[in-house]
Amino acid sequence: VADSSSGYAVYGYDADVEIEDFTFTNAVNRYYEYSYYRNDEAKPYSTGISDYPLDALYLSSSTARIENVTIDTSTGHAATFSDSSVEIDTFNISNTGSEETSGDAIYAYWSSDAPEFYVDGLTIDGADNGGGLFVWQTNLEACTIELENISVNDAEGDGITLYALQNATLNDVSSTNNANCSGTCVGNGLLVTTSNLSGSNVSASGNAEDGFSITGGVVSLGAASAESNSGNGATLDSSTATFETG
Repeated sequence: VADSSSGYAVYGYDADVEIEDFTFTNAVNRYYEYSYYRNDEAKPYSTGISDYPLDALYLSSSTARIENVTIDTSTGHAATFSDSSVEIDTFNISNTGSEETSGDAIYAYWSSDAPEFYVDGLTIDGADNGGGLFVWQTNLEACTIELENISVNDAEGDGITLYALQNATLNDVSSTNNANCSGTCVGNGLLVTTSNLSGSNVSASGNAEDGFSITGGVVSLGAASAESNSGNGATLDSSTATFETG
């Protein structure tokens, strides 16, 4: 168990990381004082205190396995994965973000390397001022994105966002009660943009916007359900989508 108010729980760059049976709490903002001087003046012309949010877990250009890990309370992302190969088996996240800072509970992106992201067991419960799971790529590399046994609840944004993924699968996933109504209500259960996605047993209910919002790409989901969303069950824009219920 780790508790921190001044640093990441885990920070890795170009590293092989294995995190198992680990609980991390209280990744709050980092504060520092500053003073600016001109030339040889004895007194500073500006002083102050600044702060910025911290991610509990940050990995870049790394390979990681995460098993049976809990993150509770972080003012930044609970986890950021940048150009990394990540395997997750049982990851529980709660209470991320804050009123002052925005960010998704998990933010995973690839700009240079081929995406590899395997999830089997992820629970996100409560993301203030941000979404739940955000996965995207900016390159055209063939990707392997496999997302299974995922539950996202009470994010103040979209529950799950998949953006520009060349290929992804989504199985046994629920995204519920995601909403931010401080102004115009926002919060889709599943937001998919220009991605190729297949899977089954995906549900989206009680969200502030649509259950499924799909723009571009090709999507095929079996045993899909969208109930009690404030918007549409599914909104399609310039996309090819197949839904099977049951």
